[in-house]
Amino acid sequence: IPFVERHSRVFQYAMSAEEQALYADVTAWLMREHLYAFRGKQRHLLLISFHRRMASSLAALAESLQRVAQRLRERLARRGHVVSDDNTQFLQEMAADLEEDGEPAASVDGDDSEATPAEPVPISETDEGIRAELEVVAGFATRARQLGHDSKARRLLEALRFVQDRGAQGAGSGKAIVFTESLTTQDYLRNLLLEHGYQAEDVTVFRGDNDGPNAERALEQWEAEEGHAIAAPNRPSRDVAIRLALVHEFKHRSKVFISTEAGGKG
Repeated sequence: IPFVERHSRVFQYAMSAEEQALYADVTAWLMREHLYAFRGKQRHLLLISFHRRMASSLAALAESLQRVAQRLRERLARRGHVVSDDNTQFLQEMAADLEEDGEPAASVDGDDSEATPAEPVPISETDEGIRAELEVVAGFATRARQLGHDSKARRLLEALRFVQDRGAQGAGSGKAIVFTESLTTQDYLRNLLLEHGYQAEDVTVFRGDNDGPNAERALEQWEAEEGHAIAAPNRPSRDVAIRLALVHEFKHRSKVFISTEAGGKG
């Protein structure tokens, strides 16, 4: 297939006043000198991770805030006991959603680069502070959920309509590939399309760990149409076969291919 001329079109969007306010409030909270959810270690990495989630989707932000709220609830449950202020597990959870290695980089907080020793949590004032912070974080999560579909998602729907219209006019395939960093955002986008007229068979989801019934159906279809003809010595592994099957599904059936960065490798 010969290369075709590329046409670039930018779909700009602007956050609503409510989205901007939430972004600013969460950032201000993360920049506080003292946080019960996270102590000094690796604070800059946490800020960067949160900003990436906020830039991805409101759904990704809400999910992260819910994790923080749960972290604070667990901290309350362990009151009076020796606890660790290590943020490594939370950073690994954030990295997993972005399909990254999960190994936190070295801290860039200067004096906080050394591991913070475990210390007992005082009961009285600390409990009150944790509850106050929990209320703030839970409020952020509620605001994020109540905002519904964010401005970027609504603009994406317009861009996809543009692609479909071009396809209907014979000026393109009518198909679209959407890349996202976050697995949470990927699931959100699929549901978004299903809410706006797309059928389940119109949307293919591709990620690092392709499992679930949709991937299985794509594999069965690919096996019936192409895979069965591959000689045994050349048969791909199951993981590779599923990836081939999802690409095959998009080529022959679905209209939108939603991929994490795993689809841009290899």
